[in-house]
Amino acid sequence: GAHATIRDAQLRHAKRPHDVSSWIPVAAQTLAAPCSYSLHSLLGPPEFDWAKLDGVPVRLNCRASEVQLLADPQLIEEVRFADPALPVTGRVANPRVRFAVDGARLAANAAVYAAEIRTDGSADLAALGASVASDLSGLALWPRLQLDDEGTIFVESRGPHGEAQKSHWTTVVALLSARPVALKPADQLTASLTVELGGAVTTPPRYLLRADLLPA
Repeated sequence: GAHATIRDAQLRHAKRPHDVSSWIPVAAQTLAAPCSYSLHSLLGPPEFDWAKLDGVPVRLNCRASEVQLLADPQLIEEVRFADPALPVTGRVANPRVRFAVDGARLAANAAVYAAEIRTDGSADLAALGASVASDLSGLALWPRLQLDDEGTIFVESRGPHGEAQKSHWTTVVALLSARPVALKPADQLTASLTVELGGAVTTPPRYLLRADLLPA
């Protein structure tokens, strides 16, 4: 995991490990936003049972149009490379973040889905697109690197507002329930991410995500 890898680099490779100028990048970050996921909305039991994923997230290309964000992205996790107290074991509880569902995003997403959904011709694509666009499937998460201490230079896997773009990284979608939940503008969602660290570079961390829906 990143915590153990950077801690090892602090101890063995950096002459001034707690000097931020020793590091490029200076931090690895995870951004998140609630999202709709068209396949989650359109495919369901008995033919497709999303519950069988058993908490395993879905990984998608950052250009994938089947995932659309419902709110502006927020920083949900950060690892500062010069941090003298960087933990390598135990639990790291990141601050809870709050998202407000954006009506303008829902309308734009509905147009995207209406243009891309393929049916036998009997469905009202505009209505179907609007229905999918208002579904909460889960939380989309993606990485970002901060290159300078001032926070002016970033390497983005998605655009600064979460826009889809070409990237070698993936967007991870953590589904929050087996079936989507319908939302409306101004609904809010709070989310917190807790990381269980394994201590060794070769031991992957375990992520625990909690989200709560607050209807408007």
